[in-house]
Amino acid sequence: MSKRNHSATRRQPTRGKAPQFVRWLETVGLFVLSFVAGCTAIVDGVIDDDETSAEAGAGGAATTVGPGGQGGSTATGPSASATTGTSIGTSTSSGGPTCGDAPAPPGGACPGVCNGGCSNAICHIQCQGMSCKNLDLSCPAGFACQVTCSGKHACEGVAITCPSLYPCDVSCSGQQACRGSVVHGGTGPLGVSCMSQSQTCLDAHVYCGTNACEVTCPSSSSPAVDCGPSCDCQGC
Repeated sequence: MSKRNHSATRRQPTRGKAPQFVRWLETVGLFVLSFVAGCTAIVDGVIDDDETSAEAGAGGAATTVGPGGQGGSTATGPSASATTGTSIGTSTSSGGPTCGDAPAPPGGACPGVCNGGCSNAICHIQCQGMSCKNLDLSCPAGFACQVTCSGKHACEGVAITCPSLYPCDVSCSGQQACRGSVVHGGTGPLGVSCMSQSQTCLDAHVYCGTNACEVTCPSSSSPAVDCGPSCDCQGC
């Protein structure tokens, strides 16, 4: 009897050790998984930061590139813009096209119509006495234009066509100096001044272009002003 019981006792398995080992493996497995997940999150964060920095750098570089302005460098030379009033002058600007601005004219050899000569890419057309009466005066391409009508009937009945891109200035002084004259503006700024002499701009007509258009008339005879598409029209 005692031998049988002893054999039966030796055959019984040790049930308590196996579950404890399994639990240990589960604990180690959870620790490894947590460690791997943490490393993955760190790597993903570094990659996201690098991509964000690269995008920010590309965006910053793009804002500094532009034709002479808009966050970029100031244009100079023939491509620079010019600001004009009733008397022609230029000043550079670093922004985009604005009302009252125009490209700096390139100039070149002085055309024959510029009987007063050329200076700083400005064509000077001078009409004295009755030398220009009833003529068609067209400002040459590539130049700003300044037309001076001085003396009685100097520019009576004259048709003046301003340059298409550049500033244009017309000055009338003398009795009926610009009577019945017609001035056609272009896309550059236009300035027309009628001095205080009697009937200086009687029956004259000014057709503004797309840019700023300023007409000054201290005299009692003001020209008719057609503002048209002008971005800033100031009549008498």
